[in-house]
Amino acid sequence: MSPTSRPERFSKGPTTKVSSPFAMAPETIEAIEESAAVYGSLGRAIMVGTEVLVRRPKPLRVAAPRGETESKRYKLGHRTLEVIDELAAVYGDHARMFAAVAQVLKPAGEKKARKKSKRK
Repeated sequence: MSPTSRPERFSKGPTTKVSSPFAMAPETIEAIEESAAVYGSLGRAIMVGTEVLVRRPKPLRVAAPRGETESKRYKLGHRTLEVIDELAAVYGDHARMFAAVAQVLKPAGEKKARKKSKRK
């Protein structure tokens, strides 16, 4: 490689995201959106939550959502969608799986809120 040439850039593979709708409780949507600031985006927060859940030896205990559900559309990568489908089978449905994701992410969101309140 000569001093003026640039190194080749390697492709990391397909980077396309897929927009998929999921039905879940409004409280679950709120909890995930609150924790998204810690991770930089909603998609990344969901990715982190699902990866934590898939690595747990036992599923979390999550109550079935009561009342109305809302449909929320998230733009996610293929791997995350595969993990979501795998976890939905474990938890029974997508609503309970996303409630478990919100439960996993909640401490991170609470930590950030505590830091902000200490600064004031």
